[in-house]
Amino acid sequence: MTLFLASTISQTIDVFIKELHVDPHTAKVLYIPTAGDYKKPKPTLDDHDSYTCLVEKGFDIVPCELDAENRNVVKEKMGKAKIIVVGGGNTYYLLNHMNKDGFRRELGAALKRGAIYVGSSAGSCVCSPDISYVKDQDDPAEAKDLHDYTGLNLVDFEIYPHCIEPWYEENYPAKYLLDSHKSESKKIYLRDHQAILVKEGFYKIVSS
Repeated sequence: MTLFLASTISQTIDVFIKELHVDPHTAKVLYIPTAGDYKKPKPTLDDHDSYTCLVEKGFDIVPCELDAENRNVVKEKMGKAKIIVVGGGNTYYLLNHMNKDGFRRELGAALKRGAIYVGSSAGSCVCSPDISYVKDQDDPAEAKDLHDYTGLNLVDFEIYPHCIEPWYEENYPAKYLLDSHKSESKKIYLRDHQAILVKEGFYKIVSS
């Protein structure tokens, strides 16, 4: 299983390409903007930095909006992707639609055949065992139908993106970071130029 879990993929895309020896001109990407779709009005693809950075690198991209596609379309698109990129937004909204559209099952099959999962912000957080820890950053009310906060459980730690970034300071006050240490769960805090590379059961922090 290979994962690239970024704070902000637009700032670490070059590291992703280098570390995993990816050729943007031959790798088909499935891009999932769903985490950002809770916003009103709904953002366009070009509003997503995690999408535009892929375009700029020349990737062959197929969008897949989990809150709009039916299960069969999701399965078909997932089956063809070499790389699955999940953008940022609201982690609860994202998980809700991952649960509804058969995404979990199809993702497991994709990872087994060697597809690479790339997360950015919420797309990374959702890989944790449980997403309850993001309640002070993301509003659970954006996913009123979601009552089970069990994440994709692809890693055994919580991921805290955008830490110590000036633009995100109000979401990460010093008290919140100190309080986060009180739980016994494993945690990794990421700056926007950092990502977690998971490969063959091992992981490391990489930076741009």
